[in-house]
Amino acid sequence: MAWRLYAEDNRDQLVFASDDGDRNLNSSPWNAYSWTLTHMDNSPGPLQLGSDVDLMVRPLWQYSKSVGIYKCCADTSTVLVNGEQKARVRTMSMNLYVGGFASDHGGTDGNWPWAAPYVIYNKLSDISGGKPSPVPPNSGFSWTNARTSSIGQLYVLHAGLLATQPGRIWF
Repeated sequence: MAWRLYAEDNRDQLVFASDDGDRNLNSSPWNAYSWTLTHMDNSPGPLQLGSDVDLMVRPLWQYSKSVGIYKCCADTSTVLVNGEQKARVRTMSMNLYVGGFASDHGGTDGNWPWAAPYVIYNKLSDISGGKPSPVPPNSGFSWTNARTSSIGQLYVLHAGLLATQPGRIWF
């Protein structure tokens, strides 16, 4: 719901599903409009334990005011930090095709050839039929809870394939 409220308050623009890889907001100011800048992995780094701070300064915070909505309550995964098991901070990822990679000219597919056949929805009105796509918007999703072993990115890559190959799970 937060991403929708954000779009309604921001001229129909959707929040970016991912940053452009350069998390420096001085050289890439458009990254400030990504839903998070954290890229989670299984290392004991600060991103595993401190993305709640990142989420509090991201664009969706004013609409949700909760870091808990980004983590499945059934997730018991941990990261070993200095010999101590610590809980991971999020399990949610955003559909890459809803918002795209951040750039100075809107959300992109990152120039990845396999992503080219699919539409990047940059505006809320695109989802309601404003852009033609081989995968109908009503076959997609905006957020998903990822397996803890595959949370690596802050976006879901093969989202469009869910509609074209039902029954197959992509991570």
